[in-house]
Amino acid sequence: MANYAKKETTTVKVDEKKEKVTADVVTVEQKLSDVTAQLAKALDAINQLQQNQSNSVQPTSTVEPVLKGKKIKVVSLMHYLVNLSTDPMGQGKIFVFEDYGSTIKIKFDDLEDCYASYRKTFEDGSLYIADADAVEELGLTEDYQKIYDKKTVDKIILLKTELEVDMFLNMSTDLRDSTARAIADRMVSGEKYDLNLTHRIEQEADIDFEKMVSDIKSYQRTE
Repeated sequence: MANYAKKETTTVKVDEKKEKVTADVVTVEQKLSDVTAQLAKALDAINQLQQNQSNSVQPTSTVEPVLKGKKIKVVSLMHYLVNLSTDPMGQGKIFVFEDYGSTIKIKFDDLEDCYASYRKTFEDGSLYIADADAVEELGLTEDYQKIYDKKTVDKIILLKTELEVDMFLNMSTDLRDSTARAIADRMVSGEKYDLNLTHRIEQEADIDFEKMVSDIKSYQRTE
């Protein structure tokens, strides 16, 4: 009888182990199923993100297509004739700015070529591009933080305060010399200037207004 009891006990233990193994397998399968589901959701999320990014991609340049063919206003701030061309050495299309304040509307395509041929003329503000989008597209945004428009130069020429002197001294050399000539022209015409302000310009910018006035008068007498 003792032997039979032992055999029955062993059978029960074996069955219990089988049930436990089966339960473990089910648990593992469930976990695998959960992981698979989570991976699927993650892949769906990644695909959706990639799709959204693809839909939101913009063209390489969002400005140039708008500007292509558009006429851009360009203003001369030089007090003498300025020739501009689409190719170096005066070749290609030519644009003539007769004097200070002369304005020409140039197609952006041509303006790009002009800028490539005469970068300094635009970068120092001798010719002012009156279009913010064109300035940005040509990469001149930083330069234009220091460049004056015609309205500002008009004010500088009057030299009413120390502020105008400061702005004058911050001009590029070519634009400063041209503006000094405009001031000298006004002196010849009888315009009175504060001698303290003009003296400061003479000292700090090495400009001789007295000589400029004399030269202008001499030129006028020979006409």
